[in-house]
Amino acid sequence: ELSTGEECPTSACMEFPNTVPVPVQHILLKILTTTGELPTILELLDDP
Repeated sequence: ELSTGEECPTSACMEFPNTVPVPVQHILLKILTTTGELPTILELLDDP
Protein backbone atom coordinates (compact mmCIF):
# COMPACT_ATOMS: atom_id res chain seq x y z
CA GLU A 1 0.00 0.00 0.00
CA LEU A 2 2.95 2.33 -0.54
CA SER A 3 1.31 3.95 -3.55
CA THR A 4 1.24 7.41 -1.98
CA GLY A 5 4.21 8.64 -3.99
CA GLU A 6 1.92 10.16 -6.59
CA GLU A 7 -0.51 11.57 -4.04
CA CYS A 8 1.93 13.58 -1.93
CA PRO A 9 5.42 15.06 -2.24
CA THR A 10 8.03 12.35 -1.77
CA SER A 11 10.00 14.57 0.60
CA ALA A 12 6.94 14.96 2.83
CA CYS A 13 6.06 11.26 2.78
CA MET A 14 9.61 10.30 3.74
CA GLU A 15 9.32 12.50 6.83
CA PHE A 16 6.63 10.27 8.34
CA PRO A 17 7.59 7.25 10.44
CA ASN A 18 6.70 3.91 8.87
CA THR A 19 4.33 3.30 11.77
CA VAL A 20 2.01 6.12 10.68
CA PRO A 21 -0.91 4.73 8.62
CA VAL A 22 -1.30 6.15 5.10
CA PRO A 23 -4.70 7.76 5.83
CA VAL A 24 -3.17 9.52 8.82
CA GLN A 25 -0.30 10.72 6.62
CA HIS A 26 -2.84 12.20 4.20
CA ILE A 27 -4.59 14.00 7.06
CA LEU A 28 -1.28 15.33 8.34
CA LEU A 29 -0.30 16.42 4.83
CA LYS A 30 -3.57 18.37 4.58
CA ILE A 31 -2.62 20.07 7.84
CA LEU A 32 0.89 20.70 6.53
CA THR A 33 -0.39 22.40 3.39
CA THR A 34 -2.35 24.79 5.61
CA THR A 35 0.11 25.42 8.43
CA GLY A 36 3.50 24.22 7.18
CA GLU A 37 4.27 22.99 10.71
CA LEU A 38 6.00 19.74 9.76
CA PRO A 39 8.58 19.83 12.59
CA THR A 40 5.85 20.56 15.15
CA ILE A 41 3.66 17.71 13.93
CA LEU A 42 6.59 15.29 13.96
CA GLU A 43 7.40 16.38 17.50
CA LEU A 44 3.80 15.66 18.48
CA LEU A 45 4.04 12.23 16.86
CA ASP A 46 7.23 11.48 18.76
CA ASP A 47 5.72 12.83 22.00
CA PRO A 48 2.38 11.07 22.61
